[in-house]
Parts: sequence; structure tokens; C-alpha cells
Amino acid sequence: MSAKLGSRFRIGGVDVIPIVGMSGVGKTTLAQVIYNHGSLKGHFRHKAWVYISKQFSMKRTLQEMLHSFKGNDSSLNYSDSLEIVVDNIQSLIQHDGRYLLVLDSVWDEMCDRWSSLLTAIACEVPGSVVLVTTQSKRVADTVMTMCQVPLAPLPWESFWPAFKYYAFGTTSVVAENNQIHLSIGEQIAKKLDGLPLAAKVIGHLLRSRSTVEHWRSILESDWWDRSEVLCDILPFMRISYQDLQPRQRQSFAFCSIFPQNYLFDKDRLVNMWISHDFIEHSESDGSRLEDVGNKMFDELVQRSFFQSAFDTKKYTMHDLVRALAIAVSSYDCFHHKETSQRASPTARHLALQVGNQLSIHELNKYKNLRTILLFGHYDSNAICDVVDNMLAKSRSIRVIDLSHLEVLTNMLPNIASLRKLRFLDLSFTRVRNFRNFPYNLQVLYLRGYARNTILRALIGLPTYATCMLMLQLSL
Repeated sequence: MSAKLGSRFRIGGVDVIPIVGMSGVGKTTLAQVIYNHGSLKGHFRHKAWVYISKQFSMKRTLQEMLHSFKGNDSSLNYSDSLEIVVDNIQSLIQHDGRYLLVLDSVWDEMCDRWSSLLTAIACEVPGSVVLVTTQSKRVADTVMTMCQVPLAPLPWESFWPAFKYYAFGTTSVVAENNQIHLSIGEQIAKKLDGLPLAAKVIGHLLRSRSTVEHWRSILESDWWDRSEVLCDILPFMRISYQDLQPRQRQSFAFCSIFPQNYLFDKDRLVNMWISHDFIEHSESDGSRLEDVGNKMFDELVQRSFFQSAFDTKKYTMHDLVRALAIAVSSYDCFHHKETSQRASPTARHLALQVGNQLSIHELNKYKNLRTILLFGHYDSNAICDVVDNMLAKSRSIRVIDLSHLEVLTNMLPNIASLRKLRFLDLSFTRVRNFRNFPYNLQVLYLRGYARNTILRALIGLPTYATCMLMLQLSL
């Protein structure tokens, strides 16, 4: 990793090391080991980890980098222009010196903007390093200033101990006491093609129930032999999904509408699940819905359906896991992008990520929705009229996320009449009149608003509504 390829590829003394390999081989894990290594503490003044969306945004990437440099608990003004964000980054790194930046899961879409991005983060002090994880050889060839780090599936002599660690809790398994389990486990491990993620997912699944019958049922599952596995989903992921309880499956499938590399906020996602009645009260101990939802989320983390991010309150979903979620939810959930295939007419949970005017007007076809989530950047307020039109045709909608929609300056007219709406996120919008909330709203997010602005805006609400919303207000 120390061999340089020549200064002509470098901008501002920043070295770039790509870690490249197929999905599931451990690129992110290797980057995490490097990022957390104790010897780096004295070398880099700042560290940042940024998850890259396939719909690459220069401004959002730089904002997340600045946010991570300053500490993820710091405030972030999403309305700042790109020039202001670049100036803030330059002010920070020129003053404080070397940094380590990880750009996780970079796709080809970033290649055309790479020089501009590198120029924005160039540092006069030499020694800064950017680690890039990617599945794309094109990305690796474009960004590297030092030798690439190629990763391949593990050979058997390395994979088998890792599998035993996840399945048995130790690599030193006493053979005399576990002959049957070791035999079945070895047969299963040989089906996993040396993928570390597969060892973790199936290993945890085996360890959760250690009966011979359970292990044998996994070994003999039909999914190992299916050549037509849905959307190229690897069999080990489908088997793990089949082991979930119905409510867990429903809640997991709902997550398919979020973009690739999305950072999930646990509490926020659980509130969405509750709004859709995906969570049931526990009759045995009388737990709150939030507690039941948090437990369900933690179980999905344990099974590697979610992975903890560097912000301790956020989680990511591996692209193989997300592919599974999409495959099992295609009738109910749809992520509409400009290049999307036609949605199922039965789709009830919809995410929108479009930009041009023609694509926006295509959205008028949607009706009878239960969820609308907006992602991406919108310059035209035409999106407001289109979303309001969808609301008029979706009277049973329960979850609406319009956060970061800067062109939204007034409450959409049809929101007030949505009697089943439970969850509304208006964070980082420009709405100032909050007088038309529906009666049964339970969760309101208003991040990015000053507290005194919120209090003034809510004064005109009826007493019952003010109390209800303030109790659920998330800043």
C-alpha cells in the first residue's frame, strides 16, 4: 500500500487508496479496521467517514464530510451553498492539517466529478489520505494515486475458522462434543463461496438456534439449488429472511424504499413502523410500542440486516441485504427514480428521487398510497403540486417525509384532511405556517428550525394539538 503511482495523479498532496472487490468480500470491514487503528490517532488531525449514494451529489458528500470532521453531533446547515461548504472545509483542513477520509461504496457516477471533488478537499499540508471502497474497477482506476487493494473471497483455510466463530462463538470447537454440528456446518460453509458477509449472516442464524434439526433444515433448504433466485439474491440471504417472524419481514421489506447507502436513524424508522401498525403490543409484559420496535430493530442488527455506522445513532444496509428487501417487497414498495421500471399497481409505499420536470409530472399516476418519502434535490416547486395531487388520491396515507424540500414554503393543502396521517417530517423545509395539521398526527420532525420559531408557529394551534405535537416533537 505504500507504492505511489506518481504525483501527476495527485491534487493538493492527497493520496487516494481504492479497496476494490465484489459485494460481501469485506471492503467496508477492512476500511473500518484501518480507520479505527490506534496508530493513526497521532498522524491525522481529523477523520471522516462518508457513505456515497449511487445518485452522487457533490454538495451532500462535502456536507457529510464536514459534518463528520466536526463530530456527528454538530449542527449542519443544509441550505448553505456549495461554495460556502467548500470554503468551510478548506478553512478547517488548511488550519488543522492532515486528515483521513473514507468514501464508502463509490459507484461509476462519481468518476466524472472526481477531479472537482478532490480539488475541493485538497490540502496544502501533505499526508492526507482518502480510502475509497468500490465494486467498480473503473472507479478504482480513476481515483487511485497509490496501489489498489483488491479483495477476493476468502480461501477455505481462512473462511472455515471465520464461519466457526460466528456459528459456534469460537474458532476452537471441541470436535468430540460437536461432531454432528461440525459436519453440517462444514457442508453449509462450503456453499457460501468464501464470502465473509455470508459467514456472518448464516453463522448468526445457526447460533440463534443450536438444535441439529434447525441446522439440518438450513442445509437442506431448497434455496441452495435454485438457479432462478430472485433478482440474483444469494441463497444465504433468502434463507436468513425466511427465518424472520412475519412482523419482522414486513418491517424489513418496508426499508426497500430507502436509497442505497441511506443512513437509518433507529428511532425515526421505528416511528414509521409504528405509524403503519407493523409493531404490536407485547401482551406478556405490557411494553410500549417504541420498546417493542427497538427490540425488533436490534434483532435485525444482530442478524446483519442492518450494520452500525460510525455515527452511533445511525445504521446502514448492505447492498446485498437491500437487494433482498427489494425482491421481497416489489408488490408493496417502490423507489421511483428517473430510470425506474414501471411500478406495481399495488404499490402502497413510495419513495421519490427525480429531478427533471418531465419525470416529476410522471408521478401524477400514483394513488392509494400509505407512504411518500422524498429524496434528492428539487429546484422546481412543481414537485409540491404533484405531491399534493398524490395526497388527494391517497386518503389513507400514514407516513410523509418532505424533509430537505427547500422549495416547500407553505403546508400542502391536502395534508390537513389526511385523517390517518401519523408521521410527518418537514425538517429543513421553509414552511412557516404550521396551523393545518391533521387531527391524529403522532410524530412531527422539524429539524433545522430554531426552537423559538417552532414555538411561535405552534401558538395558534388548538390546545389539544399543541400538547400532542410538542410531546412528539423531534429537533
